Amino acid sequence: DDPSIDFGTGDFSVAFWINSSDGFSDAPTIIGKQSGDGFRIYGEGGGVLKLNLADGVSNSTSTIGDINDGAWHHVAVTRFGANRTYLDGNLVVNNSPGSIDVSTAAALVIGAGGDSTNDFEGLLDDVRLYSRQLSDSDITELSTMLPASPTPTSMATATTGGGLSINHDGGNDAYLSTDASVLDGHADLTLE
Repeated sequence: DDPSIDFGTGDFSVAFWINSSDGFSDAPTIIGKQSGDGFRIYGEGGGVLKLNLADGVSNSTSTIGDINDGAWHHVAVTRFGANRTYLDGNLVVNNSPGSIDVSTAAALVIGAGGDSTNDFEGLLDDVRLYSRQLSDSDITELSTMLPASPTPTSMATATTGGGLSINHDGGNDAYLSTDASVLDGHADLTLE
């Protein structure tokens, strides 16, 4: 676990492309670093994405929006005192839940909930974590950059069992990489 993604009470942002037609009946984790305390973006019944921040004292949950139509959607969350959530470049929620400390020893999870009951069924691409606030113009830029040939690997087959690593490039980006054994015979995968 890299300390650069343990955001505490500081600013941070998460952005990614998602494509799913799942109804999210098992509340799958899309991306999160949470075991009681921390942050988590997850699906809820009916195909709705939500953001949860928790620190053992305070708990804040915001609805991001409905994404289970089988089309690509861009999701961004940024915290800088207030929480802002965006869907397809549009501001959905702007709230101030107070200073929630999302520090946690939990591992970063992308597309899997740590057990076999709440894995994400769908596609993810261009997953990004930042230890800073993204501006509205940053989010507009990211949300208009639909991958030219969006052929990501389904994260439902990825588990945290062996061959998974997170690398920090020394800047504002972290990279999740895995080998073919984790992806059921697919080539290497790097989410940037």
